[in-house]
Amino acid sequence: MISLTSQLKRNEEQFIVNSLGEEAVMMNTASGDFIGLNSVGTEIWNLLEEQKSFEELVKELMEIYEVAEKQCIDETLPYLNKMIGEKMIQLVEN
Repeated sequence: MISLTSQLKRNEEQFIVNSLGEEAVMMNTASGDFIGLNSVGTEIWNLLEEQKSFEELVKELMEIYEVAEKQCIDETLPYLNKMIGEKMIQLVEN
């Protein structure tokens, strides 16, 4: 389960990413599956270039999209859980 202090990082070893404007297409090299990211998903992927906490990610997204913290958390959390389910990102043990 993701909390504000959870550390997140990209799973770059398993994905090849190709940017298409503000969106991106990713290929899972283990399964051969393709995943499309919309502009927000691509922004999240780019922001996680360096490992960071969920709280840090939320603050950066709030600044970019000019949304309130609650809205940002409520909309980002399900997306991150989906990304974890697809093995695109990982929770890092502290």
